[in-house]
Amino acid sequence: MKNDIRKVLREYWDNQPDKWELLEMDVRALTDKIIERHKDNWGGDQYAVINAIQQVFEGMFEKVPINEVVDNIRSGEDKLKDSTTTLIGSQYYKGRGDNQGYYNETINKDMFFKLIKTIVEYTPWEKIEKINDDEHYRWAEIINPIVKLFGVKDISYSSDGLGTRMWFTLKNPKNYDGIKDGTITNVNQLEIPKIKTFEVYMEQSDLERVAYKYTVTVVGYDKDYVYNTVKYDEDNLYNWYDHEDSKGFDREVYHSEPIEQEILSIKEV
Repeated sequence: MKNDIRKVLREYWDNQPDKWELLEMDVRALTDKIIERHKDNWGGDQYAVINAIQQVFEGMFEKVPINEVVDNIRSGEDKLKDSTTTLIGSQYYKGRGDNQGYYNETINKDMFFKLIKTIVEYTPWEKIEKINDDEHYRWAEIINPIVKLFGVKDISYSSDGLGTRMWFTLKNPKNYDGIKDGTITNVNQLEIPKIKTFEVYMEQSDLERVAYKYTVTVVGYDKDYVYNTVKYDEDNLYNWYDHEDSKGFDREVYHSEPIEQEILSIKEV
């Protein structure tokens, strides 16, 4: 009997929301009411209201240090990989000065899910669907107002950034519909894009100003006459490309202006 009572009590307490969940539920309920009440004053744009709420909060409360939702962690000579609790975003290598090594944009998986879920709740699918996958400035219009409410000041939209990873998670209809209909309730049920490496073969045309130095050998009777013969080069005999193997050959580009850049092929490696 005692074991049964303990089991029932354990299940009860395990199912109780913690203080953060209770606070989030109250804030979400109040925020919904505020948005509904004020959105007509902001042209019907709920994102404009959310952004205004953020500005009001920033003005009301003194800034206090908190754990960053998105963190930048140094990992030495090795890049970090996704773990059971953490997702990795953009990574870059600092090779000079103090604290050299890889720096990795990271976020807790459960927080990633909360951000995705909140964006889904406030964003119609039609608004997400019509944005192209190369318009990252428009992704930011969807994502930034929400993540700011969670304390995220800056998020990367580079090819491997967390903002980009969030966007392609949102753009997946299975994720969006699953959150909407309640079949997806945690981060492990999301289809989150994995990091990949691509080999891009390119061609670029540049307009260059180049200085060449080279040596030509000329047979003649008089130094001044040879000088003028080479200088005016009426027969086009003394161009650099005919003397690349000559003594003292040197090529220096002192100005380069890209004219055209084209991707010839791209493949995953």
